[in-house]
Amino acid sequence: MKKILAIMLAAALLLSLVSFASAEDYTIRIYSNSNSPERTTWLIEAAKAAGFNISIDDNTVISGDTAAVQAANENKDGDLIFGLNETRWGQLIGGTYENLKIADWTPTWADKVGDFKYDGKAYGIVIQNVLMLYRTDDLGTKGQPLHFAHWADIVDCGYTWYRQGKVGGTTNANINSAMLYPFADPASPAGGISLDGWKALWKYCANGNFTGDSYGLDPLIRGDVQVSTFYSSSLYGNIDAAAQAGDIANPLKGTLEPENWALVEIDDGT
Repeated sequence: MKKILAIMLAAALLLSLVSFASAEDYTIRIYSNSNSPERTTWLIEAAKAAGFNISIDDNTVISGDTAAVQAANENKDGDLIFGLNETRWGQLIGGTYENLKIADWTPTWADKVGDFKYDGKAYGIVIQNVLMLYRTDDLGTKGQPLHFAHWADIVDCGYTWYRQGKVGGTTNANINSAMLYPFADPASPAGGISLDGWKALWKYCANGNFTGDSYGLDPLIRGDVQVSTFYSSSLYGNIDAAAQAGDIANPLKGTLEPENWALVEIDDGT
């Protein structure tokens, strides 16, 4: 089962507004859950070079798609929103939020994004996989490969794993959905999931290690857990940064050619 985070291209959206928003008289207000400080800085500088101003919070202010959408709905000052997954886009387009309306928009590249779009409204440019990783060295499986039929098999794998500290957020929601996926039961009164599925998710949370980190890659890099989860777009950069910092005794090594870590092979997919 593929978990997709469909991200809209901010630059293209901004360019579409040049005709009615100028740098002299308007600042375009952007909300997003995909706004690291580096991306925020780049967008602000790129907009300025193109001749207009934008305002966007970094992730120290807004963390998670739910928080971004709620802030935009409550503040009533937004012009653009990007970075959400399909579920949240469906809610915006369907009118779930009283103060948020998605304008009609068809970019010139609309035919290049495949099925990841809401025609005339929102378009995806990034397939964001959520991955399950493990250490293969002495701090991990000691060379033993991990192959699961389902994500929920982690609860019986015999190794230590990281579990998130909150339910909210796109990555966390996708992980929980992946855990529940093999237990889908339309006849179940428990939200269309069998009781065994909820028990498996409970076991994943109850027996997992929450290390205080926002995401699971950091404890895996430190060797605090043997198996963990992380999203694909920041994986390689974070592994490189940790290795170069030199303050971790046994960091993950080998970015594109892993030396002491690997991806868990899961039949259901990423």
